[in-house]
Parts: sequence; C-alpha cells; structure tokens
Amino acid sequence: MRPRSNTECVREVCQRINLYCCKDLEDLIRLRNIITHRYWMVKDDQIYRDIKNDFECIIEFIRKVEELSSV
Repeated sequence: MRPRSNTECVREVCQRINLYCCKDLEDLIRLRNIITHRYWMVKDDQIYRDIKNDFECIIEFIRKVEELSSV
C-alpha cells in the first residue's frame, strides 16, 4: 500500500530500517504542519527547548539513512 501522508511515509521508512523512535519523527512532522499552518499558536521557547534536549531520534534516523545510501 502506498503511503497517503508524510507521517505514513515516515512510519514505513522506520519499519524498513528498524528505527524504534518513529513516533518522535511523526510528531516532528506534525509540528512542521503546525508551524506552517498555525504559526500563531507556536510557542518558540518550548520548541527550542524540546529540540535542543531531544534530538536523538533524528540523529539516529539520519545515520541509518546514510548507512543505507552508502551501500
């Protein structure tokens, strides 16, 4: 089945590369949607704090994709 949204796409990729923090990436996509479409609701300081403190899943995702692309 073909993914119908960005979150479904990320979920599929996470399953294929055995990444277990998929929910974090899905939440990041949802955050992007809020920033883009409801920017007046965004609390900049909270986003900054969360990103600064919890970026491990994104780093792991990038590392795994780089490994696959070098094969």
